[in-house]
Amino acid sequence: MKEASALIAAERGRIAQRIRNDYFAAARREQLLGATLAEQKKESGNFNRLLIEHDLLKGDFEANQQLYQRLLQRVKDATVIAGLSSTNIHIVDPALAPIIPVRPRTRLNIVLGLLVGMIFGSMLAFIQDSLDNSLKSPEEVEMLIATRAL
Repeated sequence: MKEASALIAAERGRIAQRIRNDYFAAARREQLLGATLAEQKKESGNFNRLLIEHDLLKGDFEANQQLYQRLLQRVKDATVIAGLSSTNIHIVDPALAPIIPVRPRTRLNIVLGLLVGMIFGSMLAFIQDSLDNSLKSPEEVEMLIATRAL
């Protein structure tokens, strides 16, 4: 019976040791999985950031490509227009520069300036004379005070 008890105790020790080893192995596996999970989360964040950056760059690329296509079309249009030669236009007479300048008409401007100046000057003199209330002769004084002047 002692032998059976010793065998049972030894078996218990082996089972306890196996359970302890399994526990440590499971704990180590859990730590590794936790580290792997954290790394995967980090890579997922980087992937999302790169995906957003990719979408922005793709939009810029498409806008630049459309701009390039429009500019290329304009260049083609300009090339076609430059290649067209209009044969229905001919120079009949060459243009000549006028001998007398068309503008400014200095003589007319001087005459009009003098005329307008005289008109305004005459009007100003007439208005100033009509607004003048001063007495200019002894007869006006006699009429105003109704007596004779000395």
